Amino acid sequence: MFGPLRNIVSATGNIIRKECTVCETIDCENVISVIDGLISDCSSMKQIVLGIPGVIDGAEIEFCDIKELEIADIKRKLQEHFKLIVSMENDMHCMAYGYGRKKQQVNEVITLAGFMPFGINPDEVPDMMVEGKCFDIISRIVGAIIAFQNPNEIVFSGDLINNRILSEVKDYCRRSIPEKYMPVFKMVPGFTEYLIEGMFQIAVENKEL
Repeated sequence: MFGPLRNIVSATGNIIRKECTVCETIDCENVISVIDGLISDCSSMKQIVLGIPGVIDGAEIEFCDIKELEIADIKRKLQEHFKLIVSMENDMHCMAYGYGRKKQQVNEVITLAGFMPFGINPDEVPDMMVEGKCFDIISRIVGAIIAFQNPNEIVFSGDLINNRILSEVKDYCRRSIPEKYMPVFKMVPGFTEYLIEGMFQIAVENKEL
């Protein structure tokens, strides 16, 4: 089940309309139908920005949590159907970009703790991401993120994260990472506002091209 967010944002960054519906699946035809409905109520729409839960390579979705989108050729189809600028970016990248812009930290490396496991069968992850079992996978992934990206901050959100878990994760990471390379750990209630901000900034940049 998926609950995609749909937002219409003005040229000044104000949210004009916000919707969220739960779907069994999402494919290109669903997306076109939804945007058709939005455009019927907002004929001045200039751009479409997609935040995709997957790996983006140019105009292609190489890997996605929503399997139907991997073969959808969605960017080209949207451009042909709507005759608008269409941008497509990984949703976590949008969130990190939006967080940095909101916090005015554009020159720092910001990492959001979206858990991409290393050396673990993806089918095993849901059983591990529950209270009482999640510490090991979270700690290993955060340690790998620090080693690979050397971020200034790691931002966490979600029901499984609390101050005790963060303290234990930090202690785990200190076993192998020198203190001077330890990032600041922060918690936020959710990432939605940062996702919208990041997608808005992408639209602004497109306008300036």
